[in-house]
Amino acid sequence: MSTKVAKAATAAPKKTRLTAAERAKAMKAKAAKAAKTSATRLTEADKALDTDVYILNPVTNKHVKRTSVVGQQILAGKTPEKNPTPAEVLTSVVAAIQQIDTNVLTDAAIKDAIGQIAGVPRTFPSKWGGRGRKPRPEGKPKGPQNAYIIFATEMRPKVRKDNPNVPNSAKKGETSITSIIGQLWEQLKDRSEYEQKAKADLERYEREMAPWEAANPEHARKANAPKKQTRTNGYRVYCDQHREASKKANPDKNGREINSILAEDWNKLTDEQQQPYKDQAEERNKDLPETERRARATGELSAAERAKANDPDTYILNPTTGRYVKRTSKPGRKAERANDDTDLLEEAA
Repeated sequence: MSTKVAKAATAAPKKTRLTAAERAKAMKAKAAKAAKTSATRLTEADKALDTDVYILNPVTNKHVKRTSVVGQQILAGKTPEKNPTPAEVLTSVVAAIQQIDTNVLTDAAIKDAIGQIAGVPRTFPSKWGGRGRKPRPEGKPKGPQNAYIIFATEMRPKVRKDNPNVPNSAKKGETSITSIIGQLWEQLKDRSEYEQKAKADLERYEREMAPWEAANPEHARKANAPKKQTRTNGYRVYCDQHREASKKANPDKNGREINSILAEDWNKLTDEQQQPYKDQAEERNKDLPETERRARATGELSAAERAKANDPDTYILNPTTGRYVKRTSKPGRKAERANDDTDLLEEAA
């Protein structure tokens, strides 16, 4: 027997592709195993009762095995250290390097270096290209709480005590501590107590923020800019004046359905009935600049579209929408292929 024949005879059989029925059976078995594991998994209440095996970690407020490293530290009377997050590790390392030479290492250089190594993890700060939260400014007052948060904070210990085997959170439709608190909030008719507490907390926040913003102007809140007035028409004026009445008359309708009702009512009006709303619209448009006051003619491009039309190296006209898109985008590549096909047809003709 030749070597090739011998290898073929001893080689492992080639794996066959599973059918849809076999894959479904395997997925059901996997789900059943996961459900069984979840059902036998001990909760914090179960661990608290088994003091011979578990001990409470005061740092995380969760039970750990006595034989674990953290459990041995607690038994020895030491406070277990909380493992730092990747962002905290990176922050401490960068801070140590910056103390040596702050002129060499900048946030842009760190971001560039991380990006070249292996991408930026989500937990890293945003200034280094991650999605983590920006570090909270030192000394900034704690934000105000609304009525529901205050209610939930007060009720959570009682609800957890009454429901020791219910998890803090669960999938939609399943019972959890959070869902029970939400049901209690819905059943609460008199919410004035918590609304007054929320109002007092908001006053506390504004009172503490005033001196802090004066001392830290770079972190001061930006005032909301007035909404830019745009050109309006009679239909918009009619909707603004009748929207609330339409909502009250149709409490079971959503926003899109309310818009449809308003459009039907507007179309039922005669020209004489629509004219007052059109006059109000023209009165509002008088305060706008001339470029925004007049209605754009059908097919006329806006200033932004004209700028894109004058940059054919970057933008191309999307024949489906009539707007200019980037050539590198999916609609742009599709429009380029359509243009190439048109050119070939014209050359063949």
